[in-house]
Amino acid sequence: MHDRPFSAGFEATEDRLGHGAPVCAPIFVDDGIRSPTGPDDVPGCGRDSHKVIWEVDRLPPHTEAHQPPHPKDTPVTISTPGRTVPVRVHFDELDPWGMLHHSRYAVLLDRAILTFWSEHGADIDPSRSAFKGAMGVVRDLAITYRAPISGICELAVCFWVESVGRSSVVYGFKLLSSDLSVLHAEGRRVDVNIDPGTLTSAPLSEAAREVLMTLHEAPPPH
Repeated sequence: MHDRPFSAGFEATEDRLGHGAPVCAPIFVDDGIRSPTGPDDVPGCGRDSHKVIWEVDRLPPHTEAHQPPHPKDTPVTISTPGRTVPVRVHFDELDPWGMLHHSRYAVLLDRAILTFWSEHGADIDPSRSAFKGAMGVVRDLAITYRAPISGICELAVCFWVESVGRSSVVYGFKLLSSDLSVLHAEGRRVDVNIDPGTLTSAPLSEAAREVLMTLHEAPPPH
């Protein structure tokens, strides 16, 4: 019989398997004599003369924590056909609850589309515009609100052309978070080209059609 008492406590050991997540496994210690199965395999020792400590071991690789992230934790980039223009929400566009007022969604879309046309030479001053005798007005606008927008922030407006008629164009659009992972709103807008003098519909010029066709896309999946 050993006259040295068994020690007790918790002990962290080295990674015996070389990988995996830590778990606790019992090990018996007789004043420096270690036994993974218990004191019965230590000569002269009985079960009543020991205490148990726990050793940190590691699990096999299939239980390792390095598993692929859950789909809900993985950001998904939403498809952005056509053109995507960054826009900013300002303080005076927020409602009393600190969210973007619903009427301002259409304004953000306006800013994005006007930015696009300005890059191609359009100007509200007819004398400086590359598109003479053209004046686009909104005939129809439909918006579905998907997720609220809170506070002053950067956003992205994605828009594309679904169809072009004699004097009209149908835009599809999405209002997204700046990283393109959150869909805040989506919809469609119909613009009509009108004659500045008569304020009646007028055919789109060939120059305007060429620009519009750079945005022509089939409606994207959600």
